[in-house]
Amino acid sequence: NVPFVFEPYEWDQTFPNQGTFEINGLSKITAVDIWTEGIHKSQEELIRVSPNPAKDKISISGIDNYPVNVEILNVKGQVVLTFDNLSASEINLSGLSRGMYFIHIQNNDFDVTRKLVIR
Repeated sequence: NVPFVFEPYEWDQTFPNQGTFEINGLSKITAVDIWTEGIHKSQEELIRVSPNPAKDKISISGIDNYPVNVEILNVKGQVVLTFDNLSASEINLSGLSRGMYFIHIQNNDFDVTRKLVIR
């Protein structure tokens, strides 16, 4: 579970504290920001595998600050390659046959699976 951050940032300065909720001495909030801490879904969407289709190597973008675990799975769900605590973005696929695979990229903050084609 990802915790939410609730931060009021705009108050009606003409509305004095009435005792029900107070922040900065005022109690009428007119605008609020709410977001999750940690990696945002938009960050997960930034994780890209290219080229796809690939020949003998791929690059993973969007993991620059996150050491990740990577698994390459065949269409039967069997793990055919594993990389633990990967911080480099390039992966050598020269040992894999042509076909469709799945690449599973994860760490403590996110868990992403993408389709990968090797030709």
